[in-house]
Parts: sequence; structure tokens; C-alpha cells
Amino acid sequence: FDLGGDKVYGTDSTQTNIHSHLVGPGTDTLSAYEYTGRMMITASDSGIGVTFFSQYPNIDAYYRLRRYGNSAFHISPHGTNVTGDSDTGVVPSPNVWYWFRILVEDTGSRTEIRAKVWPENAAEPAAWQVDCYDESSSRLTAGTTGVWSYYSGSKYWDDMVIVSLLP
Repeated sequence: FDLGGDKVYGTDSTQTNIHSHLVGPGTDTLSAYEYTGRMMITASDSGIGVTFFSQYPNIDAYYRLRRYGNSAFHISPHGTNVTGDSDTGVVPSPNVWYWFRILVEDTGSRTEIRAKVWPENAAEPAAWQVDCYDESSSRLTAGTTGVWSYYSGSKYWDDMVIVSLLP
């Protein structure tokens, strides 16, 4: 989309569970990375998020930082479970960009997830708002990134970067 002269990823779809994933050599085997970017909704009941350690299209399983309805951004796993603090407490307003920062890592015995979300014109929070993990038998240990949308309004993503945490 062209949004005020900036090229951004976006959708006007009102369908449920719309996904797009990064595809390329090695993207499905990333096992420790930082995923950053920003996202924006145009309707107060829009659903928007980003996926990570995604197994799409081979398996319907991923971790997701999302919000929908009137909820705050939170970790919502699909095909597995998490334990710990999974809610950011940040309820987005329409037409405001929100930065996100996610650290996800397979430590060998569990998958650790930390995340933050904050409005574009505010300082990045010093502490992680989300600090959770998955040590279930269905835990995901690697995978690609993507975007997720749901329901009304337009949803936009921009400035997405993936940085490996491995040497």
C-alpha cells in the first residue's frame, strides 16, 4: 500500500485469520532471532499481529503477538501453549503506529519469548512486557516470521527487521 507516500504492507480484508509469511532459503530454520517493526489499525475492533517460529504452510502452528476486538497486544500461540506473562497491557488506538520488539529463542529445553509494544511517539519500554516460555511437547523450535490480520478496517505493517541471535 501507499500510505501517505510510504510503501507499507497492508490489507483491507475483513476475513478471519489472514496470514502472510516470509519465504526464502533458511527462513524456516531460524531458531533464535529478534523480530522488530511497527503496525497500525484503522478500526478500534481490528485484529492485527505478527507471527514467529511459524511452521506455515506445512503445519498450522506458530507463535503470534496479536490484538483483536478490544484486547491488548498479547502472545497467542497456535498449535502449542505458553506459560508466564503473555499480555503487554497495550490496547492500540486506531490510526496510531505501534512498534514491536520480539525476542524468541530455542534454548534446548524450552522456547523463550520476550516482547514489547509501544506507540510510535513514545519511548521504548525499558522492561519486557511479555516474558513467557513454552516447554510443552508441542513447542516450536524454529520457523519463519509473518503478519496476521482479522476482521474490520485496514491493517498495516512497516519497518520489519529480523536479526539472528546466533553467532
